[in-house]
Amino acid sequence: MSAASPPTTLQEVNLKEDKEKGVDTPPVTSSSPPHDLPKQSSEPWTLRRVGRAVRGIFPWGFKQELKELFILAWPVVLSQFFSYSIIFVSLIFSGRVLGKAQLDGVAIGVTFINLTGVSVGFGLTFALDTLLSQTFGGANKKRVGIIIQRGTIIVMLFCLPCWALYLNTETIMKAIKLPPDVANLAGIYVIIFIPGLPGLVLLQIINKYMQNQNLVMPPLWIGAIMNVINVALHAIFLFGFKWNVAGASVACGASFWIGCIISVCYMKIRRIHEETWGGWSMECLQEWGLFTKLAVPGLIMMGIEFWNYELGTLLSGLLGKDDLAAQTVCYTMATIAFMTPVGLGVAGSIRIGQYLGANQPRDAHLASRVCMLLALCIAGFTSLLVVIFNYYIPQIFTPDKKVIGMASGYLLILSISCFFDGCQGVLSGILRGCGLQKIGAIVNFVGFFCIGFPIGLPLMLRTQMRVAGYWWGNCVATFVQAVCFTIIIIRLDWNKFAEKAQVRAGIKKKGDKSAEDVQPTAEDEKAAEANLEAKSNGVAEGDKTTFEMDVEQPPMELTSVEKHLPLKQLIINRSIAVLVCVGFLVIGIILSITVKIPDPPPKCLITELQCLSCTVWPKPPEVTGTHCSNCYVTKLPPTEEPVEGKRKRRNIGEMFHKNVNKMVKNLFFPEEITYDENYEPITFDEENGFKGIPNTFCYECEKSGGNSDVTLDCNNCTSIAYGPLSSCNVNYGNEACSQRLQLFCMSPEGARGGRFGKK
Repeated sequence: MSAASPPTTLQEVNLKEDKEKGVDTPPVTSSSPPHDLPKQSSEPWTLRRVGRAVRGIFPWGFKQELKELFILAWPVVLSQFFSYSIIFVSLIFSGRVLGKAQLDGVAIGVTFINLTGVSVGFGLTFALDTLLSQTFGGANKKRVGIIIQRGTIIVMLFCLPCWALYLNTETIMKAIKLPPDVANLAGIYVIIFIPGLPGLVLLQIINKYMQNQNLVMPPLWIGAIMNVINVALHAIFLFGFKWNVAGASVACGASFWIGCIISVCYMKIRRIHEETWGGWSMECLQEWGLFTKLAVPGLIMMGIEFWNYELGTLLSGLLGKDDLAAQTVCYTMATIAFMTPVGLGVAGSIRIGQYLGANQPRDAHLASRVCMLLALCIAGFTSLLVVIFNYYIPQIFTPDKKVIGMASGYLLILSISCFFDGCQGVLSGILRGCGLQKIGAIVNFVGFFCIGFPIGLPLMLRTQMRVAGYWWGNCVATFVQAVCFTIIIIRLDWNKFAEKAQVRAGIKKKGDKSAEDVQPTAEDEKAAEANLEAKSNGVAEGDKTTFEMDVEQPPMELTSVEKHLPLKQLIINRSIAVLVCVGFLVIGIILSITVKIPDPPPKCLITELQCLSCTVWPKPPEVTGTHCSNCYVTKLPPTEEPVEGKRKRRNIGEMFHKNVNKMVKNLFFPEEITYDENYEPITFDEENGFKGIPNTFCYECEKSGGNSDVTLDCNNCTSIAYGPLSSCNVNYGNEACSQRLQLFCMSPEGARGGRFGKK
């Protein structure tokens, strides 16, 4: 065997590796039998096996890709956080400055905005994650500007149906039985935010336009400036103008538009659009099919996740204001925790999309593995922070100790959901980089609506777990998502997706010879294994960071992806789309004017109920209702302040005996029932029923009217001949009632015989 020949035995391989490590070993001059060589220790073999396992997890090029992905990801993460914190600041101001009721109203308003507007806009822009990155990675960079124009028009059209829903917010909130005051405040916040929705979505499009060109620092600095302006506007509108909830909404909407204006001015001044922007063109009205094929699944993919969390917040309002406040804290924290994974997912989709557009499937595969490992680390760290600070986080939102206690317990469960949700957030970005929004939408639907909701909602609404049950359902759903996404990504054929990216970028026509049909040469295999060259160079230029792909693209014929429509057909199709969206808005306006749901009558606290000679069960403090036979309902006289130095006594017996004659007399003549001058009169007639009865709710009875003019129709009561409330079950629920009540209860025998007794 010559010295230049490669080693052929295991011993020679081991000796070669030892020599590379600087270990003195005898030279191999012949292929002697194994027993002629010194006996090898088992330790180097073990270390070699460990090294191979480590290289399986951290392949060649991992360090370089990790560095470049991190430099790209952290500005994207902060940009996402700054975009969300606009509304986050609104919640803090509402809770700490305006009060608990305003916090609930703004929370429901923000939930509805996210549910019907933000999820739609952000979901549709997921198509840009695929198209922009893959197109910019190819040679057809002017096509990037056409894609931005097309996406802007389509997403703005979708804002019109969202506005139709916004106009009917209060009606929708009342229809799902939310408290009237919360529904009213939510309606005010959402309607005033209508002009802000296009600004929010347009800012997202502009950020994606810059980020997919590897310009990640400008959106970061613009987002920071925008947040400073947002805090100032909240202070001006809430403290200066005293606009309450409306001021918070105006501040949010104005902040998003200010961010858009600053971004456009920056791009114009720095001329960063010249490489990809060729001006507005009729070309943006073509190829809507390709965009919608990615945008609609992206909408469903994003929307399902949004709708899951937002519906959970809406339904928690049915449990009470404290549960709603605690759920608002948890949901806000979950969204903040999700910012880092979703930012990493955006960065991963950019890297993978650019590699696929540049026809580099091996590098795209490497980038996906780096993203998956980072997802585990970031999700675990985020969950740990939630566990450590679970008691302190709710104090940022509210000083209410009951809400703080409830939210701190729910945050422990949320930490589990945050881990799996963080993993699936990064994995979703990998799928978007490959253009697999459709698969992501299917997995999200199965995870949340087929598994998470059926588990979480019954636990929340039908058990004592309440909001905790909802978050346990989310834990199961996000676990299923993370597992499914991992399996899908591991089994991806990267050569196939590189070919599809070439078609989307307009570089190849569908059906051209794909990368998987070309067998790699030995030099290609060697270069890929050793990663001899770095895949990209990071360059910092002033206030922006760019990453220039070292991709040598041969001259290619630039082609269109879809067959262009004739001008006449194009005008007809786009006009129909516009008319449909405008029609939704018109319908929403009509419904907002014609459909009104009245506020339900207020109920009184059980602590404000006083029964005289009545049977009350169960005993306090578990009192939930009072059953009285033959009751008279009256308003208590105004409470008089005791004279200083003297203690005023109330003799209930004297009060009864003082009015007994009038009460017994009017018992048989109910047309006009009057009491002592301290009480407001209660009247009855055959046509109008009872009037002057304070706000009450009778079981199996119907009540209508206001505090001063109330009609009570007790069809299922024993009788109304001998008194206003004969054998009605009177229940009292919350603090909305401003009247204090007193029930005078008499048995029929006592009424006829002039004596009182308990029934």
